[in-house]
Amino acid sequence: MKPNVLLVGQMMPHIMAALDAAYNVHRLHEAGDRDAFLGEVGGSIRGFATPGQADRLLMDACPNLEIISSFGVGYDGVDAQYAKSRGII
Repeated sequence: MKPNVLLVGQMMPHIMAALDAAYNVHRLHEAGDRDAFLGEVGGSIRGFATPGQADRLLMDACPNLEIISSFGVGYDGVDAQYAKSRGII
């Protein structure tokens, strides 16, 4: 069974295809109701793939989150201190 990953924002097609091949990808950026979507899938999410956004509220919606992978230059949009406090890599 593939691990569940939350795709926080759209990425280049070849990256999204690679993620789809390796993971069960849930696309937050396509959800009409973000809160309902996170309520449905949040408990199963083990990783984030993001173009740079991952705040405390998003992390809290995913209690089993283990890793955040940020694609881009820097990670200013990721609350790294909060992630560290939760043991998220």
